[in-house]
Amino acid sequence: MAPSSQKLEPPENPERFKIYSIDESFLDLSDVSERDRLALARDLRSTLRQWTGLPTCVGIGPTKTLAKLANHIAQTVPELGGVCDLSDEAERAAWMVGISVGEVWGIGRASRARLEAMGVDTVADLRDLDSRPARASLTVVGERIIHELRGRACLPLEIVPARRKGCAVTRSFSSRITERTVLGQAVAAHASRLGEKLRRDGLAVSAVTVFSHTSEHDRSDPMRSVSTVVHLPEATNDSRHLIQAALHGVAKTWKE
Repeated sequence: MAPSSQKLEPPENPERFKIYSIDESFLDLSDVSERDRLALARDLRSTLRQWTGLPTCVGIGPTKTLAKLANHIAQTVPELGGVCDLSDEAERAAWMVGISVGEVWGIGRASRARLEAMGVDTVADLRDLDSRPARASLTVVGERIIHELRGRACLPLEIVPARRKGCAVTRSFSSRITERTVLGQAVAAHASRLGEKLRRDGLAVSAVTVFSHTSEHDRSDPMRSVSTVVHLPEATNDSRHLIQAALHGVAKTWKE
């Protein structure tokens, strides 16, 4: 076992290891026997916890979509100890009937709404959907997701982008801001623009971070920065609520 200061390195063969996002990766286990996969996954979790101090979950499946679904189950069912294997067809079928279609990798809010309008509410419903109407509603990616849910690997890693976990709107000013009302107007405009971007991408946020700082190029005064996080009662992309939260953040951080 390596000491805690050692950096985790990917396998020597890069084709077997794909970094998907800042906190997710895919690892090809095709050369590992079914009997040994769970033991390997548990050992991987234990090693990562010892090296980094971070809790992790491992999902195993014959396709990337099923592996992601298994990871979701591992995260939400504590009795599994952070590891779920959906290699067995009967076992994964039993799980699918109780999981919302919105939890499937690559099914966003807009796609979920279209599917639910078609009577597709669960992962099992999506798996059993005729691929032709799926392709018409969800493009070829949706058709491939269905095949993946049936255990046929056909979805390249790069075809489904990682879900965004944040959205930012920033700008610099040509001169120093000395009045709270002026800063508030600018921040309100940013919050309105944020709402537009969130609605365009079918996203919502549960918190707004407001930050500002003085110029790093002003040699007459040391650089100063302030920030605060304003939590929202529920996730939203409504510009009115975002503006209200942003102005509250300005009030909390402003100093005369």
